[in-house]
Amino acid sequence: MSLALKEARDAAVARLGAIADIAEERTLTDEERAEAAELRSTIEDIDARWELADSVREARANGREVAEATNTDDELRASVQEPRVPMAIKERDPGHYTKEGTRSWFVDKANADLSGDQEARRRLQETSAYAHQEMRALSSASAAAGGELVPPLYLQQLFKEKREKATPVLQMVSRLPLPATGASVTVPIMDGSTAAAIQSDGGTITSTDATFTHTTANIYHVAGAQTLSLQLVERSEPGADMVILQNLGKQVAIQMAAKVLHGTGSGEPTGISATSGINAVSYSDGSPTLAELYPKVADAIQQIHTGFFAPPTDVLVAPRRWAWMLSALDSTSRPFVTPYAPMNPLADPGAVASSGVVGNLQGLPVSTDANITLLNGASTNEDIILIGDFSQAMLWVNDAPMFEVSRENRFGTGEIVIRARQYYAFSAAGYPKAFSKITGTGLTSPSF
Repeated sequence: MSLALKEARDAAVARLGAIADIAEERTLTDEERAEAAELRSTIEDIDARWELADSVREARANGREVAEATNTDDELRASVQEPRVPMAIKERDPGHYTKEGTRSWFVDKANADLSGDQEARRRLQETSAYAHQEMRALSSASAAAGGELVPPLYLQQLFKEKREKATPVLQMVSRLPLPATGASVTVPIMDGSTAAAIQSDGGTITSTDATFTHTTANIYHVAGAQTLSLQLVERSEPGADMVILQNLGKQVAIQMAAKVLHGTGSGEPTGISATSGINAVSYSDGSPTLAELYPKVADAIQQIHTGFFAPPTDVLVAPRRWAWMLSALDSTSRPFVTPYAPMNPLADPGAVASSGVVGNLQGLPVSTDANITLLNGASTNEDIILIGDFSQAMLWVNDAPMFEVSRENRFGTGEIVIRARQYYAFSAAGYPKAFSKITGTGLTSPSF
């Protein structure tokens, strides 16, 4: 390759790599996409010209005739042009890294970061990433450490992934884009009202100044790393990376959901249940029954109406609490929670589900969330019930976690380290009276 062509190609590859790095941080602009497509076209044209030049030289060396028409750039490009897909234009292509696919996410990530492989970069950008947190090394040496994913595989299609908690609360709160910079998010709050009153003829009009304050939500950094052996990465059937990434994605969601619900505010966000000023209802009962809990739910709802002046939208309970409600019977052994109108329902069951909306209670949809604590109370055996307008809680979060791969520090051990990072902030302090929390000994571990 001539020096001029080599320099042109190296410059195009460098700029394309820079655009790929930008795409990992944010969505590319139309101009950047167009530039990326043009750079890819330039690189392909240079490669094609050099490949054709090699073919010409080989043909002439073997005494074969070569058509001179191939010397012009236009005809050369026409002879090698293939349909191209502009970089970062396609939506997620699940065919790249599925269990049935022919590519490995880990291999592509390593090739893109360590070798500048542009095709690997393209596939990574076209595929939605998952996320993170767990510190555990995987290798191909033993089954429990990932060996099931290295050939020979038996019934790979029946591979059983580890079941994890769902996170319905993350879908109930308001999700907002996390600012690109800064260590916290500040939300202004009007905490004191103006006033009005009936005025006497010629009297002074009532005048009261509104007061304002603010709440600050710190931005937290969740990070985790996963160490994998080169043998597992390079010799496993496609699908090993997807299994791990899906599990890591679930782990970060579980981590966020737990803090949204129960964060203490010390080194972590302040969760809904720990937010100062929310309505508190106590249900203390040595022999709890659904009939006795029912008025407490009504109290929690009316406190929201009274303090927030708007209705709640949801009831959030632990799965065991809903099961206890389903099992409750009246004095004639009829269920309290039943879809049959002629009977005596205190609540209505909905879909049979382990998380999400499962029924209705006092006109509100009931959702179960396995991230609700089961360790509340002095004896650490109580769950809680949260009722509120969950859209008033704000979660600032990146659209997707950031993934990074490196083998630098483990080059001598034959391992690759993948790191996942996520920034987020949370606050329910804007309208604390939009939430009620029911606690007490009446919510101890139920018996069935």
